[in-house]
Amino acid sequence: MIRVIKPTTIPRHLAQVGQQEKLLNQNSYDADAQAYLTGKIVFLIKKALYGSPTIKKVLRKAQHGKCCYCEKEQIDEAGAVEHYRPKGGYKLLRTERSSTKPGYYWLAYEWSNLYFICCRCNTVKSSLFPLVDETTRAKSHHNNIAAEAPYILDPGGTMDPRVHIRFDKNLIQGVTEFGKKTIEICKLNRPELNDKRQELLNIIDIHLGEIYVNDNPTDAKFLRSQRFLIQCQQPTAPFSAVAIDYLRNFSDYLLQRGIPVS
Repeated sequence: MIRVIKPTTIPRHLAQVGQQEKLLNQNSYDADAQAYLTGKIVFLIKKALYGSPTIKKVLRKAQHGKCCYCEKEQIDEAGAVEHYRPKGGYKLLRTERSSTKPGYYWLAYEWSNLYFICCRCNTVKSSLFPLVDETTRAKSHHNNIAAEAPYILDPGGTMDPRVHIRFDKNLIQGVTEFGKKTIEICKLNRPELNDKRQELLNIIDIHLGEIYVNDNPTDAKFLRSQRFLIQCQQPTAPFSAVAIDYLRNFSDYLLQRGIPVS
């Protein structure tokens, strides 16, 4: 998981129509707050608006085609538009049978609350959104979300995921409680991700071997491996966080060979 940097310019339709829908929902809540709190009335959140092809395309491009949580490249998957703070209701534990209503309805069309996510992470994260202190929970648009300290890391928030999550080879580790909770909630240690990360490390090892045995820095094979070891650390590369943490084990030598480690 790496920090997501989205364009500051909000897609026009989301900024215009999304804000109109936000005001309508806020007014509806104020008209009968109790009905929404009990779940008697639920908000109609328009997926065609927040999850439109245009919105998904902008988010996907900003995230280099990668899932905001697992960093898996989404070449062969459609992916989805994710709400960091769940729009329709939230759960503290996966074992809860139903979500607490009404959720963060006023953030359903907020640019800061939207990300591009793989289908698997979207499914396992679902409406889970525990806080460090539940008494700070913003339960309506009249409350301040800045008072919250969510356990799950915000991909584009102020807390850099790289401070809280690290890798030991292909295995993900939470350095802090926030990192541990994010891994648990999104199941970032699932076997298929571990296998994909190991595949990358196997390729990295091949290129490391070429660098170690080749004494000619102008040789085509050396240059190809040099380029790969630099490129695999870039934000555009799938599982770049894994590559960086692994290559740090060889950072002094690689730097001598013209390969900086992020």
